[in-house]
Amino acid sequence: MSASSATRHRQSTMKQYGLTSEAVAREMAEGALRQEGCCADIAVSNTGLADSGAHGGSADDPPPGTQCFAWSIRRRGNEFTTFAETRRFSGDRNDVRSAAALYALSRVEHYFDQLPRVERDHR
Repeated sequence: MSASSATRHRQSTMKQYGLTSEAVAREMAEGALRQEGCCADIAVSNTGLADSGAHGGSADDPPPGTQCFAWSIRRRGNEFTTFAETRRFSGDRNDVRSAAALYALSRVEHYFDQLPRVERDHR
């Protein structure tokens, strides 16, 4: 997929599901692993709304503290398995951001363990 078509695809997903969505988080994680020259076996992404912002947000926005995550793991044959979750955290902007980062990292082992052993040992 070219960079321009990848950008159009992401824009389409954001328009359809909103920036704070598991669909966008999935595209972010999978896109990171697809980058030319990437040799990582796992990518973690997070998108969300840490607070309601200076303008209070709109009625269509998810509640403040809503965070969407995705964990994409490279398997044999350069295929990916991607897991996604949505969680809501409380506190101010920095509290939400810190909690989201810790949560994202804390779930890496959990999702890695969801793959069959043969898929984990692909190299």
